[in-house]
Amino acid sequence: MNGRVENCVCENNIYGIYLLDSPDNNTITNNICSNNYHGIYLCFSHNNAITNNICSNNAWYGIALYPYTSNNTLDNNTCSNNLCGICICFWSENNIVLNNTCSNNAYGISLSDSDNDILDNNTCSSNFRGIYLEKSGDVKMRNNTLLSNQYNFGVTGTTISHFVHDIDPSNLVDGKPICYLVDNEDEVIAPSLDIGYLALVNCDNIRVNNLTLGNNEQGILFISTNNSWVEN
Repeated sequence: MNGRVENCVCENNIYGIYLLDSPDNNTITNNICSNNYHGIYLCFSHNNAITNNICSNNAWYGIALYPYTSNNTLDNNTCSNNLCGICICFWSENNIVLNNTCSNNAYGISLSDSDNDILDNNTCSSNFRGIYLEKSGDVKMRNNTLLSNQYNFGVTGTTISHFVHDIDPSNLVDGKPICYLVDNEDEVIAPSLDIGYLALVNCDNIRVNNLTLGNNEQGILFISTNNSWVEN
């Protein structure tokens, strides 16, 4: 409790920095973790702050919360040339991920089997996947920039709850807004909106006309949506 790891250089380890079963008010800040198997790894650890770290050239994760690792804040970290820049997996909930830069990873930011996390003002560029949400619910996304990734944005899952998120048009895919509609009806999605990604979740009577969409997991995603059309 109330521990602090600061201004360390951790290289050529299995784990650069590893927190196991470490709840409450630990701070990991201004460290460099490179050429490890994992950069910074939190496991069964809650209410911690991971800020201003550089995690690069790690074989797997730049920063990982995995599993059952909740209520942490990841702020202003730089993660590059890892398999996954920031990975939040397996029942790691209510985490806040903001102001991070993830580039040249296979996955910029990846959430899997984790609910109620917040992604705010992150930049993911030149990754294979930018932001990827897998079997996670109620994710809130604001002001994220996805740029020049092979696949900028995508959502996958096995039940409708995995697709119910709060994602507004402040999130940009190659400079164009994400249009993520939940419980909408009687709308027309036309080229004038100039969107970069479209999801319709539990919608009704939506007409989609004349869009050009590319470089995402899905160009257009329909989940539990009825009486709707995609044309031209």
